[in-house]
Amino acid sequence: MPVHVSWHDEKNYVLWIQFDGNWTITEFREAIPKIYEMIESTSERVDSLVDLRTASGIPKDIMVSLRGSTARAPDNWGAGVIVGAGLFVETLLKSFRAIYPSVIERYWIAGTVEEALNIIYKLREDKK
Repeated sequence: MPVHVSWHDEKNYVLWIQFDGNWTITEFREAIPKIYEMIESTSERVDSLVDLRTASGIPKDIMVSLRGSTARAPDNWGAGVIVGAGLFVETLLKSFRAIYPSVIERYWIAGTVEEALNIIYKLREDKK
């Protein structure tokens, strides 16, 4: 399956969502129930590390799916930090920010996994 979901840490604070190869919107939508189930398995805030480093691009309808899945996310979901976005995805997110600012304000872009985790830890600290 091109969409893999697992915990990054033992405390279940960071959900690692990894996209491999040529993944589809259908595969992303099929992973959403597992993502929600994992987030709802804890009462603590859960942030997502969205790993696109081994993906071969993104499907054309990703923004519609992203908007819908963000709107329906469990209450304890905090933010998503995207790694390996590339220039196209960064530009797409900037455009999306102008159209749907309340959705995109929960997403960040990082250059490395280490940077993504630092963003997540800072966001968690700022919410205390």
